[in-house]
Amino acid sequence: MRKTLAAAGLCLALFGTAGPVAGQGAAGPGMDRPEPGQLLAEQIRIVLQARGYSDLGRMERDGDTVLVSDAKRYGEATGPLRLDAKTGQVRDERPLTGAQAQALLRDRGFSEVREAGREGDAILATAQRGSTRVDVRVDARSGAVSQR
Repeated sequence: MRKTLAAAGLCLALFGTAGPVAGQGAAGPGMDRPEPGQLLAEQIRIVLQARGYSDLGRMERDGDTVLVSDAKRYGEATGPLRLDAKTGQVRDERPLTGAQAQALLRDRGFSEVREAGREGDAILATAQRGSTRVDVRVDARSGAVSQR
């Protein structure tokens, strides 16, 4: 998480805080005046995009919570999101579905991704990486990918 926040800060330092990206929602009430230690709207977008979210709806701040009206995660609609205003972490985040795990793997350079089953919070899949067939495990809670 610290690396993600450091990357967010570096991006802001290099590129500034331009308005919403095409297809990204506008900042709503309170987003331009965070309390000390709370993330700015652009920082929240960066954190969410790193976790596979896109098509973010309107953001509103409610105390220590940021409400995002709607979003998609790896192509699937998630509905409204409630985030911790200081970390950008989604509260009560649902585990990845099989389709979301497949999209995550494709985003990370795998092809011919096929779900092979589940083991608890792990989604098992087979995929192609270059010319090599690999068996991978995706942690449905964190999105971490490892070979099995």
